Amino acid sequence: MAKPTGLPKTGGRKKGTPNKRTVGLQEALESHGLDVVGQLAALLPQLEVEQRASVLIDLMGFLFPKRKAIESTVVSAEEISLEGMNIEEISKLNRATRDRMPPMPPEERARLLAKLRQDLCDTEDE
Repeated sequence: MAKPTGLPKTGGRKKGTPNKRTVGLQEALESHGLDVVGQLAALLPQLEVEQRASVLIDLMGFLFPKRKAIESTVVSAEEISLEGMNIEEISKLNRATRDRMPPMPPEERARLLAKLRQDLCDTEDE
């Protein structure tokens, strides 16, 4: 039976514990007297500037988390039609989009909200 959602994770490997392959590789390298990081650090000053920059950029992928591209669609107020929507649907749309609105100057945000309020009043009058 599946575990209900919202319960904390149980079992499994503890956070920060390396997997067996990683530990095995590290131990094998050390047993042969190979210090990969030390040797790489010793070789870096001997490289040309472009090569050194390339190596350091490649290594950054292992030191810092890679960011995922975020796909975003911007919809202007003119493209949103509240016609035919009831108050619950409009409230649901507002909650769904409130935190996703792109940053904008306060005047533009006020104009957009005023237009949405006017559209809402027009729909209720019908």
